[in-house]
Amino acid sequence: MRPPLSTVKKSTARLTRTAPRPAVLAKEVDRTAIDLEAVLSTLFGPGVNSEDRLEAFLAIMRRKPAGIFWPAFHETWPSCDDTWHGKRRLLRELSRRSLWEAPGTNYLPDAARGFF
Repeated sequence: MRPPLSTVKKSTARLTRTAPRPAVLAKEVDRTAIDLEAVLSTLFGPGVNSEDRLEAFLAIMRRKPAGIFWPAFHETWPSCDDTWHGKRRLLRELSRRSLWEAPGTNYLPDAARGFF
């Protein structure tokens, strides 16, 4: 005999509230580092010059999590030129991410974060 549906829902809800195990977190950190490295190699790879980098960045980062978006932004932005054409789109994306995910300063190195 199957348990009542309400019991199943409650037990499932309890499972989702538990904290992830350290091994799971380590795998997520490794996956994030690999994803970040892949993004940066694309943005600084052949065929993407400094004038096209912002458009490429925004296209690639559209659905990436904050843990990849912000470090990639901090690494990429100083190497972008002629960004006026993408200003509105960039500001909208930065505002959305700062409000709904996490501010970019959370992803700065400790030495740089002290400045802000």
